[in-house]
Amino acid sequence: MLKTIKSLIDTSKTVAIFFHINPDGDAVGSSLALKFGLEQMGKTVTVFSSDEISDELDFLNYRSIKIHTTNEKFDLAIVLDCPDIKRIGSMIDVYKNCKKTLNIDHHLNNMHFADVTLVDPKASSTCEILYFLLKDLGVKFNKDISKSLYTGLATDSGCFMYNITKSLHSIAELLIENIDNVEQINYKLFREKKKEDLALYAEAISRLEYYYNNKFAITYVTTKDFEKLQTTDESTPGLIFLLSGLKDIDILCVMCEEPGAKYKVAFRSNTTNVCNFASLFGGGGHKFASGCKIYGTKNTVKKKILEKAREFLCTE
Repeated sequence: MLKTIKSLIDTSKTVAIFFHINPDGDAVGSSLALKFGLEQMGKTVTVFSSDEISDELDFLNYRSIKIHTTNEKFDLAIVLDCPDIKRIGSMIDVYKNCKKTLNIDHHLNNMHFADVTLVDPKASSTCEILYFLLKDLGVKFNKDISKSLYTGLATDSGCFMYNITKSLHSIAELLIENIDNVEQINYKLFREKKKEDLALYAEAISRLEYYYNNKFAITYVTTKDFEKLQTTDESTPGLIFLLSGLKDIDILCVMCEEPGAKYKVAFRSNTTNVCNFASLFGGGGHKFASGCKIYGTKNTVKKKILEKAREFLCTE
């Protein structure tokens, strides 16, 4: 596989990098690390995103990421942290302008849509896979690359609380040697909160409901909440992270309303394979952290989820 990937890169002068909509630390971190690494190899690299990058990642050098499409053609497209090409959103036409395609990912439900696919569901993050790839390509791990990779490792492992492997900690140790402010990165990713965030958390916590012998917990936030509390859906990852620590439940569900009569739904667990549960709604992700989108009103979406949860928990 390495020989094939190396050949793709060696025979390409221009590279376009893509990642999934609503990008997280692993998507942004992996794309920047790969961009900086390929530039060391003399490649011309452009990173594209369908969405704005969250302010919580402002310690990364992401200003070069383009959020508008182009008619430019590229020798190679590399799609990172994305199991389904549809999830690169509005950048699909740019992707189609690329001669060759490569997908690097760690999701269980990868669709193998590219010419070449490197997928490792056992990896904690796409950044973990990229660490070994960049190392094999002879890339020098400078501060920017190390910081970008560390961000992906930290975010997709929940600050090293799940997806834990020896490899994860070994890589983090090596990367930290090149980073002079890792404490600040962790604070920015996991501790820093605005008062508006806390107000949203309070709303969601007040709406928590428990079902099926308290094994299933569900709550929601709406677009009206965001408007009233002067916040955005960028606050929801922190909410989900907070509630994922609920004791004695099998599955946590957080419904986040989006424009267009639909809900982005997150499932979390410490014991149950929620990727299997999310797949019942056409979603997916990781064993203990997955999600999906469901169209409908709050009550309709909630009813669908609870009906499936009853059946699912009975078979687990």
